[in-house]
This record gives sequence, C-alpha cells and structure tokens, in this order.
Amino acid sequence: MKNYLSVFALQIKSTFSKILAVIFMMSAAQLVLFIHILNSGEIVIPNRFTNEEFLSGIEGILQDSRAMSFIFAFGFLLVTVILAVNGCRYTSREDYTLRRLNITEKKAMLTKGIYGVLVYALFIMAEALVMLIICNIYIHFAESHPQIFDGFISNQTVFLAFYRSNIIHSVLPLEDYFKYISTFIALISISFSTAYISYFVRRKKLFLEAFILVPVILINFTSTWTAGFAADVTLIGVSCFILGILITRISKEEQAYDR
Repeated sequence: MKNYLSVFALQIKSTFSKILAVIFMMSAAQLVLFIHILNSGEIVIPNRFTNEEFLSGIEGILQDSRAMSFIFAFGFLLVTVILAVNGCRYTSREDYTLRRLNITEKKAMLTKGIYGVLVYALFIMAEALVMLIICNIYIHFAESHPQIFDGFISNQTVFLAFYRSNIIHSVLPLEDYFKYISTFIALISISFSTAYISYFVRRKKLFLEAFILVPVILINFTSTWTAGFAADVTLIGVSCFILGILITRISKEEQAYDR
C-alpha cells in the first residue's frame, strides 16, 4: 500500500498544481462572464402582449450564453491534456523513484487511472459549486430588479434551475440517478484512457481512441441533447467501448512482452 501511495503522491506533485490553476481560471472566467452578462442589460425579454420587458430566467441566460459552455469545455480539455501528457516522458528522478518503489508499470498505471477519476470528479464538483454561486448571484440581482415577475424568485429557484438548465443539471443531476451512473462510467473510461496514453507513447505507439470519448463527454455536459435517457445510454455505450479497446490493446502488449 505504501508503494501505491508513493506513486499517487508522485502524480499529485506532477500535475495537481496545474489542475488547480485550470479549475481556478475556469471558475473565475465563468463568474466574471456571468456578472458581465447581468450588467449588460441584455437579459430582459419583451412581453409581446403588453410591450413590457421582464427579466429572463437563470436557465435562459445560461442556455443563451454559449461562452459559459465553451469555458467549461476548454477547462475540461486542459485537464485531459495535463493528465495525458503526464508520464509520457518521466524525468530521470521520477523514473528512479518508480524503480526504487519496486512497483510494476501495470500497477503504476492503475494508480494513475484512479488519480484521474478523482481529478475529474474534483473538476465537476468545482463546476457545480460555481453554478450554485451563479444561481445565488442571479437571485440577489433579480430581487432588486424592477422588471421581475411577481413571485418569480422563491426558495425553489435554485432547485428548479438545476433541473431546467442542461449545463447545471449535467454537473449536478440531483435525483436523476441514471445520469450519475453514466457520468461515473464516463469518468472511469476517460481517466484510464488518458492514464494509458503515456504507457503506449513510451512504446512508440499511439492510443488515439482515447480522444473519441472527449467530444462525447463534452456534448453530454454542454448540449441540449443531453436531457434524454438516450444520451446517458449513448455515453455509457461509448465509454464501455473505449474501455474495451483499451483492455484489448493492453492485453496484446503484455502477451507480446511475455514472448
């Protein structure tokens, strides 16, 4: 167990500060962008029957702002690149550490995959927290807005926003338990796929199949298509397919090595 913890600590030392920087920049960018949208005066919608203007709902603002989804997608890609590149070329000191720990490469990759799952989980939880902060910023803004509907803001506003907005619902599905399952399976697949990229690179090979999963996951988190049951089934299917390819290729590599 001590050897595994040492490898885990090596992963943290190599990448965690970079990942925290990405999360911080993503969160700050989304908050600044949302505050700018609120202050821009472009979030009122006209009533075609009375010629009055009313404040748009939080889910409408997030849906219309493609930049919010773009920032999330860009942050996700940066985290994926950081995890994928890590270990492609160990420094002599890191390589010596792994040899001294007397841990097999297979076990080191397993530890790296588990670390990736935790990193992606942290990334999504950070996004959920940002979205919760954004909802509360919107509530405080709306309460002082003269063009708000009567009874538009209540103790259910945030709860309803997490169901009505696709991007918020994807990072925190509340009682949509099947989406939790599909997201967890996708995170396992992308984590171990990125972990084993370095495994193949050190053998002068590529594992481009890993990047097939990236756009599928991003669509799941940012697209309106993700609202249905079919989207979760598709995500699970693609994730399991990529994991199957990974296991098959690793098995062939080990058999070739044994000969």
